[in-house]
Amino acid sequence: MTIFVPYDGTTVSSAALERAQSLAYSLDEPVVVSTVVPRDRENALDHEWITADETFDAKAIVSRFEARVASLAPTAEFRPIVLAGRAQSGSIARRLRDVARENGATLVVVGSDNIGRFVRPVNTVGGRVAARLDTDLYVVQETKAEYAPIADE
Repeated sequence: MTIFVPYDGTTVSSAALERAQSLAYSLDEPVVVSTVVPRDRENALDHEWITADETFDAKAIVSRFEARVASLAPTAEFRPIVLAGRAQSGSIARRLRDVARENGATLVVVGSDNIGRFVRPVNTVGGRVAARLDTDLYVVQETKAEYAPIADE
């Protein structure tokens, strides 16, 4: 079994990553984490991956994610994907599904603020990843900690 976590640095995805690390430790299974970084300054600002006075630098963003993943899930394998340009509709979820399949994921762990309104968090990238994979889905909705924006790494 491989546990897969789509990760974007948000509080809920950070909580999902921590939960996946705990599951992996208990089950003695590997964790694969993937982040998709579009080459889009506005998107990076919206997600707080960079600050307003920073120049967009995909390598720097990936390094920040790598550091955050290592701090939350030290045994996880981090698989970043940098897109050539802006993300087209559905392309982020498609890329994440590809990583999950390539690594034989049998469990997807996602964070969602919407689980109270939806049975499946379909309006999230994580939900769209899990919806088209033949895997179990573990949805993390409760976070006990606040995580600083990736830009602060």
